[in-house]
Amino acid sequence: MPAIARAHLLLPSPKGLVHYDLLEGTAFLGAGPKGGLSAAAGPFRGAVLALTDDGAGYVARALPGEPPVEVNGAPGDGARLVDGDRLRVSGQVVLFRCAPPPAAIAAALALGAGTPPPPPASATTSRAAPRPGARDATARATRAAADEVVRAARRGTSQAATGLLLLGALVLVFTAYQGVRLLSTPGAPAVPTPTFSSTSEPEVVLPRAEEAADRDLAAADAFAAEKAMSPHAADLEEIVARYATIARKAPGTSAARRAGALATELWPRLAALVWKGTTDTVDAAARNGKYRTALQALESFEARFSGTPTAAELPARIDAVRTQATAALDALRVRAAPLIARDPTRAYRVLTSSGLELPPDLEAELGALLAQVRDLWKQPEPGREPPPGPTPGTGPR
Repeated sequence: MPAIARAHLLLPSPKGLVHYDLLEGTAFLGAGPKGGLSAAAGPFRGAVLALTDDGAGYVARALPGEPPVEVNGAPGDGARLVDGDRLRVSGQVVLFRCAPPPAAIAAALALGAGTPPPPPASATTSRAAPRPGARDATARATRAAADEVVRAARRGTSQAATGLLLLGALVLVFTAYQGVRLLSTPGAPAVPTPTFSSTSEPEVVLPRAEEAADRDLAAADAFAAEKAMSPHAADLEEIVARYATIARKAPGTSAARRAGALATELWPRLAALVWKGTTDTVDAAARNGKYRTALQALESFEARFSGTPTAAELPARIDAVRTQATAALDALRVRAAPLIARDPTRAYRVLTSSGLELPPDLEAELGALLAQVRDLWKQPEPGREPPPGPTPGTGPR
């Protein structure tokens, strides 16, 4: 039975597909320097996503600031990968392969040992029971086939044992020849006893980039430990920024690999904390009629944290704010409608003093209503101030 392959990737390249084994707990993917895609155990220039093994399988997540991962043609940031999944990276497709699930492995082992699979329920219920003679003939044929398999296995075992004996004999002869040859070789002259200075262990000197990355990582870890219990999003954002900076400054070092993994792990937690402050801002703006400000806050969050679990709540909140803005415009229209034909001046004041900040499409509807009021504008009565609103050259008619 063929051995089950470990998890690996098939990466496109100018010369065809490249096989990359996932030997580490984390792998980074991105565009290669000569076209195609590259994968490495640590962050590198051009990396856009990371595959991490959480013990139950590999999970694909986009790196901070990168677009969400696309798995099998659909957004799949944070999704657990299965055998045959296709990931779109930088406009190219990567194939993920892994071992079959435990149930499939058990079935394959049972098949390889000679154990016949259980017959399907429909076959046993739809046919009548075989006759006794046919059952005995089937049993004899089965036993004969099993005996033949056992004899073949014994012959194969005997041949393998013979081959191993011959190989052991060859190794023994070669070892004896080498021993005789070495014993007959004249000995080398005596080596003078080295002094203490020549036997002292040399000091291990780390590359400067590695040493600097380790110092930065230690400082970031100390800062993270200090702010571990802080409920403020700004503190966690500073922690993630420090880890991301280390991953970008020293690619290929062990410190950069660990910093990149920590930044990827903390990104969903940061999104949850920022979302809490965003919802407070949106609620306050909606209460004051600043619907455009509320929508801009939601769009800013989506641009930054798209693909995180928290971002799944965005569509519902955007729809709710737009519904509130539409209702506010309808209420304003109802207030001004009775005054448009009777007193356009008051209608204009009602429409321009509402203080509403509407989305662009609803703002266009309000502008059309104001244009209708200006078309019906009349000269003010003597002794009354002209109402604010019309620009010079477009006064009341």
